[in-house]
Amino acid sequence: MDIPSVDFTKEELLALEKETLGLYVSSHPLKDIKHEVRRAATHLISELGELPDGTVTTIVGMVSAVKRITTKKSGELMAFVTIEGLEGSVEMLCFPAVYQENKELLVEDKVVKIRGRVDHKDEAETKFIPMTIEAFVVRTGLEPLAISVDGDRLPSTVIDDLKDILVRFPGECAVDMYVSTGESARRLRLGEGFRVNPQAGLFAELKELLGEGCVCQGNGAPANGAGK
Repeated sequence: MDIPSVDFTKEELLALEKETLGLYVSSHPLKDIKHEVRRAATHLISELGELPDGTVTTIVGMVSAVKRITTKKSGELMAFVTIEGLEGSVEMLCFPAVYQENKELLVEDKVVKIRGRVDHKDEAETKFIPMTIEAFVVRTGLEPLAISVDGDRLPSTVIDDLKDILVRFPGECAVDMYVSTGESARRLRLGEGFRVNPQAGLFAELKELLGEGCVCQGNGAPANGAGK
């Protein structure tokens, strides 16, 4: 019996791993936006245990589990929410008012930015008490997405694949392509139809197509600017 092979995008593979195994195996959804996460957060999740009790700080992470309970006193819903980063996780105590205000954000696999307070009352485990919660969006500003390719060794099919990827992530961020030929490289600003939303799925697919170091966000060519 022939079993057909199925090619998944990186995003699809991660979703399948989480659904079938309950965890990510091949990579992590936050990996491709780790620099943006670090810039937006005051502290990493792994650093919370080192902070004094009551410290107010900002973290960024992905909701990995939500346990809802009803309070005995008021009968309102609150939640214990696990926030996961690349380097660790923390349990967040969402009391009724905060939970009601943010329940649409507190769903599994949602990446959120949270300002809150470190809580060491449970000596065995650090907790986090949220004050404000918002969806985490990679801010583009005026910084373009930079892609480097080797014009001397680039198959024509790769350009077609590249176009297909870009148009599937439409947005407001301009795209600069650095094409190297010999010892020189030219910068080409792609047209308005190829502006993108620089989200994790886009970075993952571009890196899968072009390789590590061939894509970055910011002015200037990627680290692998020669495409080699």
